[in-house]
Amino acid sequence: MQHRHRISSRFARAAGFTLIELLAVMAIIAILISALAIQVPKYLDKAKVTACRANLTDLYRNFTLYKDRFSDWPTESGIRFFLTLWRMDPDSHNESFAKRFTCPGVPANNLSGIAGRPPEEWFNEWDTLDSTYTGYAGRDREHFPKLEVNAGKQAIVADDNELADTDHDPQPNHTYTTLALFADGSIQEYDLQKLRIEGVLQEKQFILPGPDCVIPELKSLLRDAPLSKKATAPKKK
Repeated sequence: MQHRHRISSRFARAAGFTLIELLAVMAIIAILISALAIQVPKYLDKAKVTACRANLTDLYRNFTLYKDRFSDWPTESGIRFFLTLWRMDPDSHNESFAKRFTCPGVPANNLSGIAGRPPEEWFNEWDTLDSTYTGYAGRDREHFPKLEVNAGKQAIVADDNELADTDHDPQPNHTYTTLALFADGSIQEYDLQKLRIEGVLQEKQFILPGPDCVIPELKSLLRDAPLSKKATAPKKK
């Protein structure tokens, strides 16, 4: 009887240790899940930044084709600057091409100009275009007309962060980064947290391209789409 009691006690102690080990494993898993939950938004944002970079690279390729055809950059300002590429290539009006003209960090349903509409029709109404149609800002050709072939560090397209320009539920294109495409084909990535630490941006402030932008090279961009009476379609070669 005493021997049986000792065996039972041994099993009880073994079961007790197993329970402690199980609780320890559960605690470790909980810590890992918590850490992962913190990192997931960053990974999702990183994926959108990567997709946005691909968009800007493709836009530059289309700018190159446009310049080869017309020997000049588009003459319109703001979002019409890059949407001229859409207007001049109606044979390519499909979903894949349409998504090149707005940042993947901004859901289409958040842009009232295109929400609920088929992508192949997003930018067809030229006279009604405004900042609600796209998540990008474009070159202000009226006030910053100089764009040479070897233009160097002159911004032509960037994340507009239009939705971050509100006090209520601000939503920038990307939480941690702003991307800008330059006339030489390079893409600049602005680290928002670094700019806040350096005092360029205030806490919770985002980069808003335009005349009042805190980044000097992005002052030459517009988040809207002014119609220029002076602008005319360039002649073909």
